[in-house]
Amino acid sequence: MSKTLFIRGGKPLSGRVRVAGAKNAASKMMIASLMTDDEVVLDNAPQIEEISITAEICSAVGAHVRREGSRVTLHTPKIHDTKVTGLSRSNRISILALAPLLHRSGKAEVPLVGGDKIGPRPVNFHIEALRMMGAEIEELDHCYRATVPKTGLHGVPMVLPYPSVGATETIIFAAVLATGRTRIENAAIEPEIVDIVKFLQQMGAIIEFGANRVITIDGVHKLRGANYSIVPDRLEAASWANVAIATGGEIFVEGARQDEMVTFLNTVRRIGADYTVQDGGISFKRGKDGLVGIELETDTYPGFATDWQQPTVVTLTQAKGISVVHEIARGEGRDT
Repeated sequence: MSKTLFIRGGKPLSGRVRVAGAKNAASKMMIASLMTDDEVVLDNAPQIEEISITAEICSAVGAHVRREGSRVTLHTPKIHDTKVTGLSRSNRISILALAPLLHRSGKAEVPLVGGDKIGPRPVNFHIEALRMMGAEIEELDHCYRATVPKTGLHGVPMVLPYPSVGATETIIFAAVLATGRTRIENAAIEPEIVDIVKFLQQMGAIIEFGANRVITIDGVHKLRGANYSIVPDRLEAASWANVAIATGGEIFVEGARQDEMVTFLNTVRRIGADYTVQDGGISFKRGKDGLVGIELETDTYPGFATDWQQPTVVTLTQAKGISVVHEIARGEGRDT
């Protein structure tokens, strides 16, 4: 496929589109599959580069990965290599491989990860949490090298300084096979986190959501395989919504879910656009009186998602008046 796209705009875009599974759940579930020696089947996986990169990470340590359209099958009967530092390409997903590799082999080595064009995205919450649970981790020039004692990881109560998505995922992965109970206060509770928890429950994990961002995990001795269909991607759904609104068309977004997009839907109304919740999805269009500028601030879920901000800014270029968009980045708030 050509890497160059030629676009001739100026026309309203209308029609019907089905969103793929959430990439922020799919890639993490693929990493989680490393924690069992049984087969895992994931349906509704998006066919994007991040899935290819994650498949490469899983394959590098011993997983047999098969992709058939939107279905990904993973089987890791044995960990052959505990290092994922020699890959030709990598992304921040590699840091999440620490806990699964520690569970299966007692040691792990993953590359150092940095930020992106928006700003730094440190992983100190991940590292400190694993250390609290018994891992010994050293930071070298090119990697994190981790080991655990023969007794493995153990559950602990911990409070996250910020509800980091990536750190919450690392702790959950570490806790599901740790000895004892882990309690996470100020945890991330994004829909993708909930979907990962549901997936892990099918694998045999014991995980409970409490009030006020509390997640409690009781460690189990073993996880089994699972067949799971990934939740539709609320971030992609918002992108299609913005396509409709910005161009003055109307698009029915199949798979869009009202309960996961409440803050975005309120913003749609505030800028003068409209939506209709229907069976199986949501229809989006521009209002009759045109669009108006607003003040918008991103925040952790259930606030306005950072990944909703970029396409919404494009839509706001078509609005009357001035719009102000503020991206919040507290500590590791922008973590993977």
